[in-house]
Amino acid sequence: MRITLELSPTTGPVTWVIRTHPNGVEAESEAGRVALQGDHAHRAVSSNRELGITGSNTPRSVDGSTRLRVALQDSGVTITTDRLGTVLLYLRPDHGRLRASSSLGELGRHCGATLDEDAAWELMLLGQPLGDRTLLKGVRLMPAATHLRWEASGNVTETRYWQASPNRETRETPAHQRDVDELIQRLGQAHERAGLDRARLAVPVTGGLDSRINLALLGGRTADARLFTVHSPGDPEVGIARRIARRLRVELEEIPFTPASWWALLDGEPWSGEIHRHQFWLSPVGSHLATTAPPPVLLDGYLQDALFNPRIVTASAENALHRRVLGYAAYRAQALPHPRMREVLAGLWERTDAHYSSLGQPGLEANQRFYLENRSRRFVFDSVRLAQLQAPVALPGIDHELMDFAMALPWNLRHGGPLYREAIQRLSPALAAVPYDKTGLPVSSRRTLSTSRRVRKVATRALNRLWPGRPFLRAAEPPLAIGMRRSPEFRAAVADRLDGSRWLAHLFETENIGTRLAHQEIPEGRTLPILLGAITTANLERFTTESHRS
Repeated sequence: MRITLELSPTTGPVTWVIRTHPNGVEAESEAGRVALQGDHAHRAVSSNRELGITGSNTPRSVDGSTRLRVALQDSGVTITTDRLGTVLLYLRPDHGRLRASSSLGELGRHCGATLDEDAAWELMLLGQPLGDRTLLKGVRLMPAATHLRWEASGNVTETRYWQASPNRETRETPAHQRDVDELIQRLGQAHERAGLDRARLAVPVTGGLDSRINLALLGGRTADARLFTVHSPGDPEVGIARRIARRLRVELEEIPFTPASWWALLDGEPWSGEIHRHQFWLSPVGSHLATTAPPPVLLDGYLQDALFNPRIVTASAENALHRRVLGYAAYRAQALPHPRMREVLAGLWERTDAHYSSLGQPGLEANQRFYLENRSRRFVFDSVRLAQLQAPVALPGIDHELMDFAMALPWNLRHGGPLYREAIQRLSPALAAVPYDKTGLPVSSRRTLSTSRRVRKVATRALNRLWPGRPFLRAAEPPLAIGMRRSPEFRAAVADRLDGSRWLAHLFETENIGTRLAHQEIPEGRTLPILLGAITTANLERFTTESHRS
């Protein structure tokens, strides 16, 4: 007998306690115990959402991507994550039981929570905890692309069924016509498998390449879609988005940052605790799109840049990705008032080196996996997780066949996006002519930066040193920086939230870390990631400890 529990992103937080014993396996959620009787379908209700339980077999891998499966048998339990681990599952062994939850906060609430200080430093200095570490001691995140088998006897095994294996070879000749044709064909097929040919769509319009190629593939269907852009003061992307909309002759919805965007960083529902608070500014955007019934399907370009236009990942072992990330961490640490920061950084360096060494051959393979299993899974994808709570999201970039095609391409056809750019040029010369936000130049240009961008970059860098609070020639600011600069009430609320955290007081060895951080200047590259990580930590503590006491 086998019963499979399938958890999708729209299910909401569900916590199971799974027990194995010689006579079989049982699973219990807040809704009650799952009856292991026969292969007929059951339904369990939790947090006003439904969790489907069917008698289907556990697949070898979870295609279609954002789905996780838990299969219960008399002999044990098998949990399978998708290739990228997009649905998060937290695990805590507990005296012969396995507590498994889609919400880190819920799991901490049930079993009591203490802070993993190493993970907290990783969150603030690197942007996310490394590997399977979480902010709670004794709780780990189940790895991506993994079968976890827990036998009734108590034996636990993990099997990795897939990992990114990029092609390190390079091709001396440039992209051929047939390469471009195949990329366009593969992307179109991924759109079809994602159901985009049948759905009413909402499409974000940005200055990047993913948005542009998805719009080009839609062709005339853009006239029936909701095109929107989100922008902050000084953001050059909004001008590019307007030009794209004019080329397509469609209306563009412009969603500006409002106080709701930065208050969401403090007040957003902490259903996971894993979602980085940086992404919560998107909560009002999801609510805006969900005003129509039924809400449109949001077409998101997640992972497409990592596949066809990687800028962070390189093939170099000498310039390894984790070393560059550690360089950013050392720069951010200079903003922190901590008596043992040298010791903290030494431990961070050691753990990051060890994690990188476990990811395969140094260079392209390890760099690719380091990005996918850390920043991509646990930071970038968080914006998609939030959107999935408001509306259905289509993700053609995580289509398995498309991923396999990209990984097999010679590295020089991926790095810098030559194939991607040619595909945009072929599909829509009008869209390719609109400047790319990273360069200020048309998509087909091989120059790295326009002259005006070079001048602005030099001028901005000089002014940042001489006049950081100036009212002009400012870089685009994220909601936290805007809120901290514009709203004394919000700044005070951030300081109070952080000052009230016992976890942060112990971590920083001071009682007023919120006041000290909130009254510093907020340069995005230094203080901002620390503040966001601290807010994430304080919110998780607030949710788990208050709920646990109640």
